[in-house]
Formats: sequence, structure tokens, C-alpha cells
Amino acid sequence: MRFPILLWFTFTGAIAFAQPKTIYNDDPFQKLPLGTHESEYYYRPANGAHFGEPRVEPPFWWTDMAETTLEVMIYDQGIRDWEPQLDYPGVKLLTATRLDNPNYLFLLLEIEPGTNPGTLTIALRESAQGPVRNYPYELKARTPQQTKAQGVTAQDLIYLIMPDRFANGDTGNDSVAGMKQQGTNRDKVYFRHGGDLIGIMEHLDYLESLGVTTLWLNPVLENDQPYESYHGYAITDHYRIDRRLGTNEQYRQLVQLAHERGLKVIMDVVFNQTGDEHWFMHDLPARDWIHQW
Repeated sequence: MRFPILLWFTFTGAIAFAQPKTIYNDDPFQKLPLGTHESEYYYRPANGAHFGEPRVEPPFWWTDMAETTLEVMIYDQGIRDWEPQLDYPGVKLLTATRLDNPNYLFLLLEIEPGTNPGTLTIALRESAQGPVRNYPYELKARTPQQTKAQGVTAQDLIYLIMPDRFANGDTGNDSVAGMKQQGTNRDKVYFRHGGDLIGIMEHLDYLESLGVTTLWLNPVLENDQPYESYHGYAITDHYRIDRRLGTNEQYRQLVQLAHERGLKVIMDVVFNQTGDEHWFMHDLPARDWIHQW
């Protein structure tokens, strides 16, 4: 099922220009790096004119899920009206949904119980004799874990962590080449401070000593915005941990270590708002994908 996304412009977006050698002034409450201008609202069409790079989301899935249907989004230039085909035992193509933008195609699949893990190929054909584009898609084996989804109760002591502000366990990821905001400055309220997932893992003893039973992290997914996204609520990729916090594998490691101690982990995932640098904001699937006025 697809949901519209609410575009949040309160403090998540900006337009970055070439920055001077220093991006700081003397104000501890500085929000914009020097040389960066706050973004302005504009209507975003869904005409496919600003194609980025091909994507398939979610990037993979699992067999033997309780919900047997899965909607796969394929993003590639001009493929909306191409005909999908697949041939994999236990997987059926139910429907293909086409929206305003010619660069998107949504496929609803049914993955029957007992389907073997492996890699299926989604083929898109432009016409009967036309070119074909193939998209490999992995179905992973689901690993049952009794402690995975426990829920929280009134007996739990929940510790809320803003990862950027907790502990810096890896200074090597304070700046990541290619990301829109560089560096850390702990003298600035609205700039990044350098905390990360390794810093949290290194302090599990401390958290456990407080009597904490549950960790609730602010969103840890990518927030590749030019400024003021330390909080995590300006997501730009829903399938990637922000590289300044760590990696997808490090997040899995944190959860595993917490579970080994009997600690629960709440993943804060936000679907009703994004940063204005989210990849699909530059090439919307449909005019009503976000709320525009």
C-alpha cells in the first residue's frame, strides 16, 4: 500500500552554494552554515523531467512473511508503460500500477508460503519485439527470532537517545565525502556533534546500569540535508542508515547486542515527512505523492 508523504519544510531543507573556508559565525544558535541559503517552497511536478539514478525499493525482501503480498517500486527512465514479466516458483505478479511520472512502475507481488529464497528477475519489456530491462531481486530466508518483536509495557523503562548527541565512538565518520553537510561543531546547538551507533554500543553497560529496559533511538536513517538534520527527522533515504551514524550492519549489530542483554530497541521510522533532499523529491512519482498547495 502506498501512502502520500507530507513534505516538511519547517527546518529540513536548504539550497547549498559553494561554501567559504569557514562555515561558522560567533552565534551558538547559528542554523545555516555560512554560504547556505534556506530553501523556498515551490510546486514540484511529476513529469519525469529530472531523472536521477535507477532504484528498486524495497531493495530486497524475505520469504515466509506473515503478509504474503509485497509492492515493489521500480524507478528507471521511461519504464512506466513497459510490460513486467517474472518467472520464479512461488512468486506471482498480481498488478502493475502506473502513476503520473513515466519513470516509475509499481508491481504488487504475491510470495507464497514455502517459496525458496533466491534471486528472481523482474523483466520489463517495452514492446513485443522491443528492448528488455532486467532487475535482479533477492528474496532472503527469514530467520525466526523469538525476541525480535516484544512490544513495550508499563513495566519498561525507556531511554530516548538522539544518536548525534549521545557518544562519538567513531570520529572517522564525522564527515562523509559527498554528503551535503560536513564536519561537527559541539559549540553549535543546531550543527552536528558527532555521536554515532558505535558510541551507543560502547555505552550499553552504562545504560543497563541505569535500569533501562528499552532503547528508543531518534531516526537513524539517512538525513542528507545541508543543515539542521542532526535530529533525524529529515529522512532522505528510507533504506540506508545515515553514514555519519554508521552502517546498516552496525545497526543490526547494535540491536543484537541489546537483545543479548535483554534490552529492547524501538526503531523510530517516519513516513509522513521527509527532507526536501530526499531522492524522490526531485522526481515525484505523482502530483499527490506529497501535500502541495
